[in-house]
Amino acid sequence: MQQLAQPISNTQERLLNLLLLLTGIGLTQSMIIGGLNFSYADIGFLGLFILLVYQHQLKIPVVLTAFFLLIFILRGIVSVWYLPLITPQVTLNIVPSILKYSLIALYFLVGFSLAQLSRTLVAKLLRYFIWSNVVIGLFGIAISLLNLSSVFPQLFTAFRYRGLMNDPNYFSMLQLMSVPLINYFYPEQTSLRRTANLILISSALLSGSKSSLFGLGSLLLIYSLLTLIKSFRHGQNLKLLIISLTAGLFGLIGYLWRTTIVSTMTFIGQQNPALERISSLFFTDNPLSGSGSGRTDAWHHAFELLKSTNGLGIGFNDYGQVAYLLFGSPVIAHNTFLQIAVEWGLLFSLLFFSYLAWQVLRGLVHRDSLTLALTISLLICLTYFLSISLNNSRIFWSFLGFWIVYLNQTKGGTLPYEDFNYYGHPQR
Repeated sequence: MQQLAQPISNTQERLLNLLLLLTGIGLTQSMIIGGLNFSYADIGFLGLFILLVYQHQLKIPVVLTAFFLLIFILRGIVSVWYLPLITPQVTLNIVPSILKYSLIALYFLVGFSLAQLSRTLVAKLLRYFIWSNVVIGLFGIAISLLNLSSVFPQLFTAFRYRGLMNDPNYFSMLQLMSVPLINYFYPEQTSLRRTANLILISSALLSGSKSSLFGLGSLLLIYSLLTLIKSFRHGQNLKLLIISLTAGLFGLIGYLWRTTIVSTMTFIGQQNPALERISSLFFTDNPLSGSGSGRTDAWHHAFELLKSTNGLGIGFNDYGQVAYLLFGSPVIAHNTFLQIAVEWGLLFSLLFFSYLAWQVLRGLVHRDSLTLALTISLLICLTYFLSISLNNSRIFWSFLGFWIVYLNQTKGGTLPYEDFNYYGHPQR
């Protein structure tokens, strides 16, 4: 661990560990208070921020800070001057959005500073996070198997398990984001790792989130591609042939037995409403609008907002209010890419996502195993970006802070895949 600028007392060390515990566990919990999304992690982040400032260890990345300051200025100009010109009926109510924007800066700076300060501190926080998810997931599985959901209604949205989160989709994302981190921390403990992964994936599916199926598919695809690249670099032609033949065989079986597979999935779905909701992806004409999803209209409204503001967005004005005034519906985008585009403007959002895409490519071939695990976790998060609004997500911005540091800490950044095992750890 790097030394703090001022000597740290035993009391401060205990406070630091307590704040890491509160933040790691708090990332698995959220509630709505006064119209704002609150988590105990917010207390942890604020405490860590104050402690980092006190110890002169708050690190500020100059280029990224300048970029986000430019966004702040643009959003302010759009809110106060531009949007009232084209939509005079909009009420200037920008304080909540400014507060949310300030909070994502706090999440990012705390994550960035912790990663600069000590890898051990980040590891502690991540362990608290993943094991909280495992415990919450296991509890949900037990409740569902014992048919006790009515005894714990606060953990469900109708029939959908949401743990301590206020949204089942967000809950399922946290579960799947924990999988690569479990693989990173426990590469040699096969039974523990597989059991934890089974719990995380099963509880994600219990959420009834259609996005969980896409997230799980992304996870499998990423690990499959990493394995293929490793085999190719190693010149393991036989292994490549076996993988290709296996994939082809499964595809052929899926085609020939498609009727049986559909019947089986229908039967499984009938056993649990959450699984039935997920299975509607395969059996409805428009899965984006079926079973309460209603994504297509929300996405259309986002495109119309960009068009009506000439790509400058709505600034700090309330998305729901502007959407209601223009389209008679206060529904937000339910797509983080679109929501950020509408709030930041087209230019800055494209720059940000282009930067993110480049960093993801770097992360997938990075020599550091924790960087690879965080890259996969963030790719799961980006998959969920397509279907829910996570622009103010504390998990995304804090993980982004960790990740940016680790991406740039190792000079040279990449090594051949054959130097690593399946989970990104150096071969012994």
